[in-house]
Amino acid sequence: MGQTNGRLGIQLRGGLLAIAMPWFAMADVDDAEQDLASVPELPRAAIERYARTDLEQWHYLRTRENEEGVVVDRHDPTLPGEAHWQLVSIDGREPTEEERRDYDRERADHSKTDERARSDDVMRMVLPGSVRALDEIDGAQRYRYALRSPDGKKERVFRALQGEFLVEQGQWEPWVREVRIWNTGTLRPWLGVRIDEADLLFKFQVQEGWVLPARVEATWTGELLALKDIGETLRVTLTDFRQVTTQPELAANP
Repeated sequence: MGQTNGRLGIQLRGGLLAIAMPWFAMADVDDAEQDLASVPELPRAAIERYARTDLEQWHYLRTRENEEGVVVDRHDPTLPGEAHWQLVSIDGREPTEEERRDYDRERADHSKTDERARSDDVMRMVLPGSVRALDEIDGAQRYRYALRSPDGKKERVFRALQGEFLVEQGQWEPWVREVRIWNTGTLRPWLGVRIDEADLLFKFQVQEGWVLPARVEATWTGELLALKDIGETLRVTLTDFRQVTTQPELAANP
């Protein structure tokens, strides 16, 4: 099967993950709690807890691995604008100047305000009335749910997805330990792109009372322009979290 590459590969990876990126997003919780009114108490409390997480409060490293190699970059919210993200290494070596310029262009494309997911979109992604308990796995309760578009865009794509998540009680409050999203039908997220199979797995951790993303694994196969097979496995790991405390306006209560 042919692999995606270059700028097309970047757009496809980013676009597919954007379907579920509210799980790796910034906090902006307002009245979104009403969107979870039909969700049972335990999973509702766990989702609301995660929605309080704002990754703009955290310094961390991100490692992205796929068939093309390994890229490590750093998120530092104390730096201005697009400098929030800095390229650290490619395949374990120092990046070239050209690679740094390519990286900066990519980050500029994805730093537009209207492209930034909000973590309260997680609440709006859950189709009301769809959450149901399944069974218990390793001390966590498993739930299944149907998805809807949090902003009303690409509704057909979201309705072709289904999800499950694990909720662990925790020491004080319940928390979402794992989320899996997969497709139940063919996805056509953009003109000329068909995704036949997609599977995304998100894993989380608790640090200093906050629920933080730890790892995502995404696999997809499909076709581009009815001519080229596409397929890829992407793994993203987030490590070395350190909360920013120098900006009081970013403070939150865990």
